[in-house]
Amino acid sequence: MEVVLGNFAIGRGLLEAGLEVFTAYPGTPSSEILPGVVYFSRKEGWRVYAEWSVNERVAVEVAFGASMAGKNSACAMKQVGFNVALPAFLELKDQPLEGGLVLCIADDPGPISSQTEQDTRLLMTLLDIPVLDPSTPKEAKLFAYLAMISSRAIKTPFCVRPVGKVSHAREAIELGERSLEDPRIKDKGELLEFLTEKGVNRFFEGHGDLALVASGMAFSVAMDVLYDLDLNLPVYKVGSVNPFPKDQIKKALRGYKKVLVLEETDVLIEAMVMDLFPEVLGRGSGDVPGCGELSYDVVSKIILKALGKGIKESKLLKEVSSLNIPPRPPRLCPGCGHRGAFFSAYKVFGKKAIYPGDIGCYTLGIHLGAVDTCLDMGGSVNMASGFSQAAQESEREVPIVASIGDSTFFHSGVDAIVSAKERGYPFILMLLDNRTVAMTGFQPTPETGEDPFGEKRREIPLENLLKALDFEGKPYDPYMVPSLVERLKKGWEKGRVDVILIRKDCLIKSKVQPKPLKYIVEDCTGCKACVRSLDCPALIFDEENKKVRIDKTSCVGCGVCLYACPVYLKERSGEG
Repeated sequence: MEVVLGNFAIGRGLLEAGLEVFTAYPGTPSSEILPGVVYFSRKEGWRVYAEWSVNERVAVEVAFGASMAGKNSACAMKQVGFNVALPAFLELKDQPLEGGLVLCIADDPGPISSQTEQDTRLLMTLLDIPVLDPSTPKEAKLFAYLAMISSRAIKTPFCVRPVGKVSHAREAIELGERSLEDPRIKDKGELLEFLTEKGVNRFFEGHGDLALVASGMAFSVAMDVLYDLDLNLPVYKVGSVNPFPKDQIKKALRGYKKVLVLEETDVLIEAMVMDLFPEVLGRGSGDVPGCGELSYDVVSKIILKALGKGIKESKLLKEVSSLNIPPRPPRLCPGCGHRGAFFSAYKVFGKKAIYPGDIGCYTLGIHLGAVDTCLDMGGSVNMASGFSQAAQESEREVPIVASIGDSTFFHSGVDAIVSAKERGYPFILMLLDNRTVAMTGFQPTPETGEDPFGEKRREIPLENLLKALDFEGKPYDPYMVPSLVERLKKGWEKGRVDVILIRKDCLIKSKVQPKPLKYIVEDCTGCKACVRSLDCPALIFDEENKKVRIDKTSCVGCGVCLYACPVYLKERSGEG
């Protein structure tokens, strides 16, 4: 037994089913599946190939190629990441497989850390791909195992789709042996019976006028609510969304006039049982919120309302709200190199520029006034091209300063910048290089030349890549604001697309210790210029003294705040 994350449990289930090749692109909430594969393969001495692919399409195609060659393969990504892989998957889904192929696509109801909360189950069902929806880490392990052995048996891809709360929950799981079990099923027609026999779909008996049909984390939450409210309602748990146990549900809940469907996030199970019962409550009927996570508080209100009982306020939420905790929006870390880059750009171009942003930590540049848009991976470059074209057509000179991270540049920025260069669009691209995939857990990039097992691979320096594309490859230090300001000015004067490589290793990844700034402006006027323009957690305005003070426990001494301080700049210029 071992207590693990749901994502680690998925990795373990795949390994026990004979996993040989695993690929992934990091994206919350899926990022820990590959580390789980690495952890357990090392622990058991099981041989497996694993890679952080440059993007999701590469991950799917590498896994597919290995599966065609007879290897048991799997890949992992988040729900919006699958959009990148979808064109390839539409072609490969009907190709003959020799080994198993499992796609682990983690959905993000809320969304908590994504642009959208799209439901992978809908697409997979539309494409007639078997999709399993686990409700706990223990179940996630079982479903991953069953998906792999079933995929190998019937020669078709499978999808295991955990949501964030399953991926990041912890539970004790049994550690089994590695096997190549043959489920002895020949096609999809025999799959439903096999999965149901394995406990994927289950009926929990109860009594009352209301029955529940639930899946995934919504099932786990519903069972907690029923236990706490001392309710014994009949519940049918759907683990295999496709193939769907429609006949089993009809048989188990025969005689019930009112059925409540709880699922995340879209109307899928609800639509498939709509014709089975006189009254089906769910998102379609307005009894379940149209979007967002089905949390404990939300589900308890839904069930009590469906039963015609009074709504009880959650004791936990009541206690939390009484604490009066001030909101803490996400911010760039103290000393983050991105802050110096955004500050410098705004210092040069101010409000007159357009700032297309991208996906990553640097999206938080919005707090510094230097991110206006955030569409998708690599979107900053293509949107900058569009803004530039529009400005040219209207004969207006509008500075356009886009930003993109190192991992995102490898992911989908290279082809975009090649297109921009070919067309001659005038804009600046700040390539913010912190030498890791910081937002999703510090995974390596092609630049760092390291595989998931910590072994060295060939490095692909961004300097060399930029030089090959006929851009300057020199990296600039974002702490050196004056030199970066001058470089940004020259970049816009070129009148064509220009890429500026701005490099500072992620301070958390490199484990930089707090080292408070030695220079403190004693004559602080309390103007708050540094606080407003930098949004740095280490700068705290003392309401009592009406001055800014530096938090010694978090300041790393980057010095960027000095260039935002009118007093310091006046002293530095020799005017004071």
